[in-house]
Amino acid sequence: MRLFIRARYYLYRMGEAGWRSTTQKLIAKIAPYFWWPVYVSGGFRGLRRRSHNIAFARVQKLGSRIASFLEAQVVLRPIYRDESRQRALLALSRTWTVLGYGKAEIPTGIGWLTDPIHEYTWPSVYFPFVDYVCCEQVCDVKIAWELSRLQFLPWLAEGALLNEDLSDECREQFISIVEDWIQANPPGFGVNWTCAMEVAIRAINLMTSFALFSSKLDERVCALLRSSLEDHFTFLRRFPETSDVTGNHYLCDLMGEVAIASLFDNEDIFNQLANRFIDECDAQFEPDGVHLERSLVYHRLCMDVLTLGGAFIHARNPQMSASLTSVFNRALNFAKSVADSRGWLPIFGDADGGMVLHLQSEARDISDLCSLQSGADHRTFAAWLRGIAGDGQYLRNCSSEIIGPGPHGGFIGLKVGQMSLSMRVGDQGLRGRAPHDHDDATSIWAEFSGNDFIIDRGCHSYTLNSSRRLHDISSSSHNVLKAANYERYLGREGSIHLTMRGAPVCSEAFITQVGNANVIVAQINSAGKMGAVHRIVRVDKGDSLSFEVIDSCVFNDQLVLSWHFAPGFQVQPIGKACFEIRNTTIDAYLEFRGEQYEGFEIFDYSFAPNYGANSMCLGIRAFIGGSGHREIISRFEVRSVIN
Repeated sequence: MRLFIRARYYLYRMGEAGWRSTTQKLIAKIAPYFWWPVYVSGGFRGLRRRSHNIAFARVQKLGSRIASFLEAQVVLRPIYRDESRQRALLALSRTWTVLGYGKAEIPTGIGWLTDPIHEYTWPSVYFPFVDYVCCEQVCDVKIAWELSRLQFLPWLAEGALLNEDLSDECREQFISIVEDWIQANPPGFGVNWTCAMEVAIRAINLMTSFALFSSKLDERVCALLRSSLEDHFTFLRRFPETSDVTGNHYLCDLMGEVAIASLFDNEDIFNQLANRFIDECDAQFEPDGVHLERSLVYHRLCMDVLTLGGAFIHARNPQMSASLTSVFNRALNFAKSVADSRGWLPIFGDADGGMVLHLQSEARDISDLCSLQSGADHRTFAAWLRGIAGDGQYLRNCSSEIIGPGPHGGFIGLKVGQMSLSMRVGDQGLRGRAPHDHDDATSIWAEFSGNDFIIDRGCHSYTLNSSRRLHDISSSSHNVLKAANYERYLGREGSIHLTMRGAPVCSEAFITQVGNANVIVAQINSAGKMGAVHRIVRVDKGDSLSFEVIDSCVFNDQLVLSWHFAPGFQVQPIGKACFEIRNTTIDAYLEFRGEQYEGFEIFDYSFAPNYGANSMCLGIRAFIGGSGHREIISRFEVRSVIN
């Protein structure tokens, strides 16, 4: 039965994609088997083109550029040295925080092929034969992948540069890790070669740390690293993650290619790849700025990819990178339109917390990227970007105008006083393929005075637990009105597990003003067993901030409306249909109006602010009986706690 379902899924995708894209995809699927004899025989390096050889002088030049900008940070912000020291000491301790799962030891040997959290090891076989999903096992491949991104290597390189007493220890640890990883992961073999995106991200961390250490490494280690990076480049060229609609994986693949090619002397190859990367960035960040995946944390990840790839291009050809300025400008200004007062994005859709250079504290945080636009030099990621680009003006000439209110790319953002409120509206991501979408149309995320207030459940994992995955992406995990005994949408077969492809979306959504109030209006034509669903959010500014959410629909059965609150909030009833929601900084009240409610439930749930994380939180459900047209009003009063 499972094989029949998978066959049906692939036949549907082939029909949807058309013959040209299907042929391209089939070639990509066949390519690993075509190259199998070459990799098994160990002859893959013999077929590598001479034009794909790294020039060591370019490695040294990259290291010199990065070093000068990091050293300048210490002058501008002396605490930066202490920050780099703490990062280096963490890397020297051989522990690494893996997404939201917690700390794991930096592996050795076969440990690179292992999920240490769940104690599962993948075999060291040719990569298309690796079952990295392992549906029948309790394991998560993203743990092994995350460790093999080698993001702790730049921490060692930065620490050695800025802390002389740690220099030798950091260099020795760096050599030990890269030699061990390369030996345990021969090109094309094992779980860490099953995803080209992972190959590209690892290449960025290898080459930037190699560049910083280059003057302190002997010829043997330099030759080993050059050869490994050339193997990474060849792999990316042979096995790109193309599809009928290319997404974040393919963009990362191109970033890896253009970054490594920036170390080649061959101008033709570099220019070809740079133009391809620039065109792909322009295509993936749509005219209103949103990334086509329609997942806001992935939007931030792809902005990192854009700026990193652009930095390598800028170092080689500033005129060529100039065309990325407008793409970055619209992408960042969209992100600012939905970000909160801290510069954090709400979590809509999947949010795996992944990064390329792991120098930002939160995957939701766009403040480093905003500092590029504003010209501030006190952000770590911005310093590395400008070091790679070799130009303190890189992306500094962007307009900082925020896109006005509206349903940009499926999201609406509204800021009133101390509150930021965002709603998910519009089409699903990847042109309707919805790989990272949830059934969350009209769901709300709200922040008040620098603190999350109303949230969604997030995304715990993709493969670890299929039932948990389905629950996280279904309507019950979002702040929406739905039938009490049914999900709005049951999901559709996807490349790994069920997806929300085909889930309800808003047919219209807009922001207007009514008197002194800002009003969001959204409508879904059909949501599961319900017909048309309307949601109106009215935000008033007074002595305390108040807002109403008015939901209405026609339905002849029980309805349920859920509100999920951020970690740390306590919820208690203070009347028949009134609740206090309070933490150390926010004191809020919720009153339900407009219908005869059958009951209320304070429930607990597990929030996943980062992939693999769990944080227990509280929420409220209201059950509404009756039939026909119903109107449910949730009125919130929110104020800061005065201590």
